[in-house]
Amino acid sequence: MIRFLHGADFHLDSAFGALPPGQAAARRRESRELALRLADYVKEHGIDLVLLAGDLFDSASPFRETGEQLAAALGQMRARVFISPGNHDWYGPGSPWETVDWPENVYVFKENRLTAVEVPERNLVIHGAAFSGPEQPESLLAGFTAPADGKCHIGLLHGELDGAEARYGPIRREEAAASGLCYLALGHVHKRTAPLTLGRTVCAWPGCPEGRGFDELGEKGFYEGTISDGGEVSLTFVPFARHRYEVLEVDVTGKEPRAAVEAALPPETAGDLYRILLTGETGEGGAGAAAIQEALAERAGLHYTYIGQIERGEKNASIETMLKLCAALDTTLEKLFEKIGSGGMEQEAFPLKSYELFRQQPLEKQRLLWELLCAAVQLYQ
Repeated sequence: MIRFLHGADFHLDSAFGALPPGQAAARRRESRELALRLADYVKEHGIDLVLLAGDLFDSASPFRETGEQLAAALGQMRARVFISPGNHDWYGPGSPWETVDWPENVYVFKENRLTAVEVPERNLVIHGAAFSGPEQPESLLAGFTAPADGKCHIGLLHGELDGAEARYGPIRREEAAASGLCYLALGHVHKRTAPLTLGRTVCAWPGCPEGRGFDELGEKGFYEGTISDGGEVSLTFVPFARHRYEVLEVDVTGKEPRAAVEAALPPETAGDLYRILLTGETGEGGAGAAAIQEALAERAGLHYTYIGQIERGEKNASIETMLKLCAALDTTLEKLFEKIGSGGMEQEAFPLKSYELFRQQPLEKQRLLWELLCAAVQLYQ
C-alpha cells in the first residue's frame, strides 16, 4: 500500500496588497512556514509520496529565500516529492525551479508535455508536466493512455476540468477517463472538490491549503490518500489552515444584537477571520456597536479595554489582532487605514510598491534595476 499526500496552490510570496506593508510581510513569513508544517506531518504520518500540483509560488520570480526555504522543508520529508509547476510558478529561465538547488528526494517536472518517472521500489510510475508560461491553452493529458503493465500509474497536473475558457491546462472528462491512471492529482482550483471517478481514474483538487481572503472561505488543507496493491484509491481531506475565512449573516430583527451575534458564532473562532453581516431591523438604539465589539473581543481572546487602547493609539496591535477585529467588524485593513494621512501611508507603501515593480520585470531587467538601486543608495549616503 502507498500512502500519499496531495497538495497544491500554496502561492508563496503572495503580495497581500490589501494589507499595509509590514503586515503583508508578516503574512508572507507565516505562509513560508506551511512547508515546514507539512514536513512534520509527512514524518509523523508515515507518508511515502508527496504530490504537489503547481502554483507553489505566487509568481515565476519569487524571492530566492522563499525558494530555498521551500527546498529545505521538502528535503526534510522522508518521502519522494514530485512537483508540476503551474500558471503562476511556470517553469522557465530564471524561475526557482532552475535557480534553486532542490534536494535529491524532490523531482520537478520541467517539460511542457507528459513525462514519466519510475519509482521501482513502489511499483509506481508518476506522469507529470510543467506550464512553460502563464497560460496553457492545450490539454497536457490529450492522447495519453498509461500502459497496462501491472504498475500503478499516477498523473500530476495543474489544470481545470471542462473550464469555461481554455487558458489554464484544460482537461476533458473523456481524456481523464481514457488515461488509465489510478489517480490524477490536480491543482489550480482553490476550492476543494470531492473525488471524481472518470473511467477507472480517480481525480481530485485539494484546493489551497490556506485562504488568503474572503473569496477563499471555509476549511482549507490537503488530501491524504492510500493506494492499495490492487490500485484502489482512498482519499481523506485534512484541514490544515491556521486561519479560516468565513462570512456570517446574522438577522437581528426582534433580538438583542450582541446576543444574536454571540449565538450565531461557532464556539471556536479565536484563530479565524469572520465577516459578520447584520441584517433585519433594530430598535431606536441601533445595533449597539460597542456591545458587539465587546462580545467579539471576548470571543477573540482580547479584552475590550485593550481594543479601546488600540483605537486611542496607546497600544500597537499585532497582525493577528488586527485581522481578527477587521474581519469580525466587516471591514478590511485596507479600509481601516485608508483614512490615515496619505503621506504616511505612501511612505509605508514604498517597499511593497518597489517589490511589485521589480516582480513584474524580466529577470535581466530586475538585475539592472537592483544595480541602479544599489548605486543610488550609495550616492545618497
